[in-house]
Amino acid sequence: MKNKKYWISGAILIIIICLTMYTLLKDFKVSDIVNTILSVNPIYIILCIVMVFLYLWFEGLGLKVVLKTIGTKISGKKGFVYANVDLYFSLITPSSTGGQPVMAYYMNRDSIPIPQSTIAILFNTMTFKVVLMVLSAGVLIFMPDVVLGNGVLVTVLFFVGFGMQILMSALCFMSMFSQTVVRKISVSFITFLGKIRILKKPQKTLESLEKSLGDYAQCAEFLKNSLSMIPKVFVVNFIQRVCLFTVGYFVYRSFGQNALNYFEVVGIQTAIAMSANFLPIPGAAGITEAVFALLYSSIYPNEQLLVSALLLTRIFDYYFSLVLSGAVTLANHVKLTKKAKKEGCIK
Repeated sequence: MKNKKYWISGAILIIIICLTMYTLLKDFKVSDIVNTILSVNPIYIILCIVMVFLYLWFEGLGLKVVLKTIGTKISGKKGFVYANVDLYFSLITPSSTGGQPVMAYYMNRDSIPIPQSTIAILFNTMTFKVVLMVLSAGVLIFMPDVVLGNGVLVTVLFFVGFGMQILMSALCFMSMFSQTVVRKISVSFITFLGKIRILKKPQKTLESLEKSLGDYAQCAEFLKNSLSMIPKVFVVNFIQRVCLFTVGYFVYRSFGQNALNYFEVVGIQTAIAMSANFLPIPGAAGITEAVFALLYSSIYPNEQLLVSALLLTRIFDYYFSLVLSGAVTLANHVKLTKKAKKEGCIK
């Protein structure tokens, strides 16, 4: 069933990518776009690749810091592998929901206890979301025109995305520290959906709820006893986010553009991420390109350069990331399978 879900997500993703590419390229000669991209400064291309690797490295470092605090040590290399697993399955599933469960599975195969992997993944993911909200708040304070001056669509998507992030973060914190309230509301809602036949197996959903609340309770207990670790993980996640947003700046500079400074471009990339973050589309494909085009339309001097920059940015922050993380995930899976065969106990 899970494999079927991934195949469906993959098919939807391919359809969206094809439609997006057609929309972007229908008014241009593909050869012109390719030549424009090939004319960029190669130094900035190398820097883009470095930023993608650093993005993954810092996610692994965040997991390493949390696990070390719990009492489980992993190498930087292993953290990098887990980050790639998370990224790959997040990029091919709606709302990036597929990464964490698969990452927990591979951690378990490496003999990391499920309670510890759950805490590490849960806290690192929550911090990652909080960092996006902090960066987005900075955009609203210091660069409000990015959100308010580029059309109704951008404004609506940004604030809906921001609102959803606040709501989800509040729900996470309530699940840790106000479980009685969350349990009462959730049970009533699930029971109601079961009665009107929208939810076919309410009992199974209630069991999943209890398991999730148990995970959040463990995370809450961990946080109470590890307050000094919180700012470390926040800084690591902050750097991780900024690394990926920096790809947009290096792409911008690679085309010889310099009207905007580093912080302005990172602010724009933050607004794009927040605007596309909440939509249940694998890899936020389609909507990311649409918001990018709207925010950069007055920045790049012509449409051909705009489309070229858009495609090059997406090549690194999505397609290259997808191929890289997929390759690392596959290599790790093959390695674990061979190891299991040698031990005579394929998992």
